[in-house]
Amino acid sequence: MDDAARTQTQIRIPTAEELVARARAFVPVLRERGAETERNRGVSLKTVQELNDAGLFRVLQPKRWEGYELGPAAYGRLFGSTRWAILPDRAILERYLAGLAPDLSGPAIPAEAEGEKWLSLAASGDPSFFRDHGPLGAWPHAAGVRRVHSLYREVGRGDGDGAVYALEMPSKWFAFENGECREYMPERFTLGAAARDALERGADHPELEELVRRAAVVGLPARHG
Repeated sequence: MDDAARTQTQIRIPTAEELVARARAFVPVLRERGAETERNRGVSLKTVQELNDAGLFRVLQPKRWEGYELGPAAYGRLFGSTRWAILPDRAILERYLAGLAPDLSGPAIPAEAEGEKWLSLAASGDPSFFRDHGPLGAWPHAAGVRRVHSLYREVGRGDGDGAVYALEMPSKWFAFENGECREYMPERFTLGAAARDALERGADHPELEELVRRAAVVGLPARHG
């Protein structure tokens, strides 16, 4: 028996009812941690681990890798009568880079979601939520204290007090999973002295605006100021 066949015989795939029960059990937990999540601008590792332990990340995971392989529609069943929609992450990213928020006016599972590696799901009890959300306005990823993205390392000096930065992937795995960021993040850039000073002071500068647009400069929570 090969590894894939052995895995399929060992993993018991839960029913939709079981998955719904597990998901609902997290509702009060997530509500309780809501303020902390907003403050840290990210889901805690503890919450991620608990969701993983509950098997809620295995709904789409292939059976040969110990997943349930239930397909995108299975996620929707977790929400019962609440309306939901799935979008490919690439479609969301393409709109985001164009300065547009997600378009949720289409079908719950668009045709382009088939075969995509990464998918995002949105759910809401408000029918007006499912629309084309249009222009972003300010860049969400630039909110907070602006700093050079952590994927960049200072590799040289520019004119005066300027600096040269190079994009570096922390591991081969990270490069494999997130290599698409090279499509919009510059491989290298020089931050002039005036722009660097503005960044440190939290001020605006034309150089910074272009780097924000390409996600080379991002916003961090105030504790990083």
